[in-house]
Amino acid sequence: MSGLAKVFLVINLVLALLFLGTSATLFGVRKDFKEQAEELTKLYKGNFDKQKIEIEKLAEKVELQALVISVQQADSVNSDALKKDLARKLSDAEGKLAAATTDNATKQASLDKLTAQIAQVSQETQGLASRLQQSEDSRTKAVEECRLAVEDRNRQFLESVALRDEIAKYKEQNSLLRDEKETLETRLALLTRIGRDPGDSFREILAKVLNVRKVHDTDLVMLSVGSDDKVSEGMVFNVSRGDTYVGEVKVVKVLPKMSGAVVTYRKNGAEIKANDDAKTTPLF
Repeated sequence: MSGLAKVFLVINLVLALLFLGTSATLFGVRKDFKEQAEELTKLYKGNFDKQKIEIEKLAEKVELQALVISVQQADSVNSDALKKDLARKLSDAEGKLAAATTDNATKQASLDKLTAQIAQVSQETQGLASRLQQSEDSRTKAVEECRLAVEDRNRQFLESVALRDEIAKYKEQNSLLRDEKETLETRLALLTRIGRDPGDSFREILAKVLNVRKVHDTDLVMLSVGSDDKVSEGMVFNVSRGDTYVGEVKVVKVLPKMSGAVVTYRKNGAEIKANDDAKTTPLF
């Protein structure tokens, strides 16, 4: 706070003391002036506070003006040095601006180059995506063709299995027909050899299976009838066990009381055993 402000403050304090003393005197003389004195004291105190604030503001303005004057005086003294310093700072700023401009141009060139590279990569990515889509389409097509090929192969396999089964059935039928043909041819040869007409009635010969044994992987069956019973080589006997048909044998050796035969057919692989019944079958 400046000296002038302090003087104003002291003067106001003195006036305030005088006022307070006067008020006290009047209060001592006349008590009815008490309320008036209190009101005057409050009023004066309010005015005193306002003046104090104004004095403080005035002191601050005085100090600010003194500071401005001192700064102006210092600026006047150091104006040349300030100008030089400002010129140096301006030169530095211009150099920094030029460097920043150059750096900005360099960065802009780098940015342009990077943008071009990004555009090229984007184009390559689009081409790669197109080729990938084509590859996916080709793969999907190949998978579909493979599926169709597998279905066709499975269909052909099933057809081949069905054909094999049918061929096996035909082979079995052909084998049966061939066996039947051979039997008929054998019977016809037998009839021709014994001088009988195939159209004549055929006399049935009954027999029993005496024994069955294997000779060189061939089942040899001994029958209880021979040449005395009009049996001749090539005759065929049906073999049964009770009411069950077992198989068929063909006479290959004839003796007076018995004959030997070989097994030509077994029903479902049945075994011909001793004591089975046998009888000749009609030739036609």
